[in-house]
Amino acid sequence: MIKFFRNIRKSLLEQNQMGKYFKYAIGEILLVVIGILIALQINNWNNGRLDRNREAFLLQQIKVEMKDNLRQLNYIQERIKTLVEAGNTIIDMFPLDAEKIQQESFNTNFPEFLYCPSFDPYQGTIKSIINTGDLNLIQNDSLRKLIITWEDVLEDYKEEEKMAWQYGYNIMEWATDHFPNPRIVERDMGSLDLRGLQARIGEKTFRYNWCIEGEDGRILSTHIESIINLTTSQ
Repeated sequence: MIKFFRNIRKSLLEQNQMGKYFKYAIGEILLVVIGILIALQINNWNNGRLDRNREAFLLQQIKVEMKDNLRQLNYIQERIKTLVEAGNTIIDMFPLDAEKIQQESFNTNFPEFLYCPSFDPYQGTIKSIINTGDLNLIQNDSLRKLIITWEDVLEDYKEEEKMAWQYGYNIMEWATDHFPNPRIVERDMGSLDLRGLQARIGEKTFRYNWCIEGEDGRILSTHIESIINLTTSQ
């Protein structure tokens, strides 16, 4: 009988120890799980902080880049306006003849008209963002869309500019052939194709004027200003 009770007591002790073991094991597991969750949370927080720091740096770079681009675009547009004014002054002299192209009005405006302005924006940051996948760091949906469409907007404008430049290049070739420096080189009036020159002057004036008055020019200017505003407000 005594042996029987001793066995019961031993069994209860073993069950009690087993229960304590399971409780201990469960506690250890919970501590490990909680530790992992805390570590993941800290890692996520740290990665989020690094992402936000990276985003802030990119936004600052974009803003600086686009402010420079806006200044350049405004300067180019002012030069285009001067070119167009010079072209219109020459157009008012049509039809041209050997006598008119020796007048002071032509000599003053023609060299200015020969200039071919070109907008060559800084876009290293935007290209880097798109090529490296940093675009995902930009949280503002509107800004992200502006960055994605930047190259398309720029290309549309550059196509207009390229057409204007082609007419301008033809006139520069004509000027180089006939009087590279109208203030120094004596002109061969008998070889001047003035009718052809008139057509080119009119087309170049129209094309460059469209660069500032046309829709593509306005869209480009608005696009740059929108990017500046959004990078400033973040």
